[in-house]
Amino acid sequence: MQKNKGGGKPFRSKLEPYFEVISSARRQRQTWVEISLELTNKYGVDCTAQGVHSFFKTKVKGRLPLGFEPTPISPAALTDAAPPASSIGEKYQRDIRTRKPKAQKPLFSDDQIIR
Repeated sequence: MQKNKGGGKPFRSKLEPYFEVISSARRQRQTWVEISLELTNKYGVDCTAQGVHSFFKTKVKGRLPLGFEPTPISPAALTDAAPPASSIGEKYQRDIRTRKPKAQKPLFSDDQIIR
């Protein structure tokens, strides 16, 4: 009985080296068809518009390879950001508590009789 030795190299898309080209083209609002034609004509990569789209969509999802961690956010960046949600909520609650209701006009005038 033979043991399974595991797979070979992991799959790598042929579009991987051109990710920056694709993302800059998307920032310039180029269509997927235009991007696939540019990759074919300029770089010699044979691909379809749907292939470019699905590659980009998968890549942008932000999947990290095993063992890689996202870059930590510095504490200074957190303090410079917007105030925490609790203080925003407290501000609105305080505004609601201090708000006075608007005067409502009466439904009926004195000369109208309800029967």
